Amino acid sequence: MMPAMKKNIKEKKHSAAGVLLLAALLGFGLCACSAPPAEDGFVSGSDITPPPASATDLLPEYIVSLAVDESQGDTVAQIPRFDIEGKSLAIADINGRIEQELQTVYNDFTAQQDGESWLEMKTALRPVTGYAQALTWYNIYPSYGTDGCVYSYVYDLGRDAQVTVEEAMEMLQLSPDSLLAATAEALSPGQQAVSAVPAACLFRDGSSPEIYYYAQVETEGADAWTYIYCYQQGQGAALADLSSL
Repeated sequence: MMPAMKKNIKEKKHSAAGVLLLAALLGFGLCACSAPPAEDGFVSGSDITPPPASATDLLPEYIVSLAVDESQGDTVAQIPRFDIEGKSLAIADINGRIEQELQTVYNDFTAQQDGESWLEMKTALRPVTGYAQALTWYNIYPSYGTDGCVYSYVYDLGRDAQVTVEEAMEMLQLSPDSLLAATAEALSPGQQAVSAVPAACLFRDGSSPEIYYYAQVETEGADAWTYIYCYQQGQGAALADLSSL
């Protein structure tokens, strides 16, 4: 074979070998950059879907949380807060109410602490489809004649609006007089309901709302007491044990 022909054959062999080597290196590089299989109990970052930024697309549990969750001795304080990305006048209004109705009470109690009284402020976060919700009950002890105070904070994701207890009453076509009548049916002999004042509302699984209200009840041989009752459509009124929240 002539020298020039041998040289061409060698160059072609070197060229082919170089292509194969480059392909191998590229294949190795792709494998080296790929994420390893997820271990049991873990997912890779690419498998985590962040919550959407739009208020109407957010899951309710991403919106409401506890901004304060503290306990010291017999005192318990749980204060909710609502948050979404962007501006929402409804969320601002809800947080403003929380500041006025709960945070101020906690701040005043802490500032005036005498060592003889204690505060129970408990919050249940109840997100359901379409609604981010918090129900807060509190009482300052020692106390007499009252079951305490109850507030609800309900955000309607679809309307970007808060749901007030007055709106919830309208949904159920209720009035204070109808709550008073429902309370009378739930009382024991010797008791009389003299007033009923709507205070809070709460949705369960997107169904009709519950109404929490103050009912002043007079009992023969005892002082009048202001109880907290819960009204549910189809079930009537019953005492609400909110201290177990």
